[in-house]
Amino acid sequence: MIVSTFDLNKVSPIIDALVQAGANNISNVQFSLRDPDAIEAKVLDKAIRKARSKAQAMATSAGVTLGPLQSINVNGTGYSAFNQGYDEIIVTASKRADSQAPVSTPISYGDHTIKTTVNLVYEMR
Repeated sequence: MIVSTFDLNKVSPIIDALVQAGANNISNVQFSLRDPDAIEAKVLDKAIRKARSKAQAMATSAGVTLGPLQSINVNGTGYSAFNQGYDEIIVTASKRADSQAPVSTPISYGDHTIKTTVNLVYEMR
């Protein structure tokens, strides 16, 4: 069975509901980006603007003028998800000692890193 949600606040209650329904082995829990292409485009745009700004600063410091862009090379655009998924999560239903309320399953969402490397070559005048 595959269960998907875009609401991170629902992840723990979904797992809790599965346990209450009798599941005792929940595997391959994954967190991913809804639209990685759109985010990668924003990262690429920011990297190019930053590289151009650095080139302009170097040209100014060197006493030359930044000319037209001669070439652009993009390497390594993509994202990696650290702590993205777990091979297996074993959960048990339990209750707090001071109440009858069940303990909610803790979730560690991890981090997603999106990066790119750009190389811009400008003519200097």
